[in-house]
Amino acid sequence: MLTVQPSKVATILTDDRIIVLIETKQASVLQQVIDHQRQVSEIVLNQLGIKIPVDNILFIRPGQLEKTSSGKLRRIAIAQAYITGKIMLAKNAVNGC
Repeated sequence: MLTVQPSKVATILTDDRIIVLIETKQASVLQQVIDHQRQVSEIVLNQLGIKIPVDNILFIRPGQLEKTSSGKLRRIAIAQAYITGKIMLAKNAVNGC
């Protein structure tokens, strides 16, 4: 079962798509990315009634979700980083890409 801390997840809207960004460095998560993407998609559907395609659920390297000095997510800055390609996928760190 995938366990994620609230401060390690951000949901953004870009190009009329909902994108879920989840910070992780756990090798076990990265080895079963598709299973975990499906799990997140199912949880969102069950809890919120919103279907998010698994391709829109991304596991990213830790430390990329910008926060304010009080610890709140800076969603606009996170969305801008995603749009400009500054968000690095966690699987790239594992695969060395």
